[in-house]
Amino acid sequence: MVSAQELENLQAWLRQHSSGYLLLSRHGEFITTEAIQQLAESCDELEVEDRRVYLNWTNRTASPVGSAFESIVAIPDAINSRIQLKPTPLTFEEYIERSPGGLELSSGYLGSSIESAFNLLDISLETFGLLQVVRRAPRELWEEAIDQVYGAKAGAQ
Repeated sequence: MVSAQELENLQAWLRQHSSGYLLLSRHGEFITTEAIQQLAESCDELEVEDRRVYLNWTNRTASPVGSAFESIVAIPDAINSRIQLKPTPLTFEEYIERSPGGLELSSGYLGSSIESAFNLLDISLETFGLLQVVRRAPRELWEEAIDQVYGAKAGAQ
């Protein structure tokens, strides 16, 4: 069982990372602060780092996630100003600097980590431009996504 001090450290970490960051489990799924708190209350060991939290269970069958450990990573939820309506081509030097090298599959995402997966996403959005990207999914999905990220529709006040 984790100590009260460890839970306080987790609370401070969650306060620091609850806005401006995306919280992802090691399985590549987005996770809420409430879910992290519930997991922490059931784990045997808790380790808080700068941008990662590790929850450990000494007995795999006692774990609500079905494994001996769970890691949560905080990814900055930053807006990429290079993503525009029209394509923003990369130079070869930018491609070499920003691409992860070889493509790998990690937790269901392309890239060796979730950070490299988001980097690949940004590169793709930049080089194609949003006008081309939006054409890849139905309007209703885009509207639903915008509502979930930015709140209710602007015209529905």
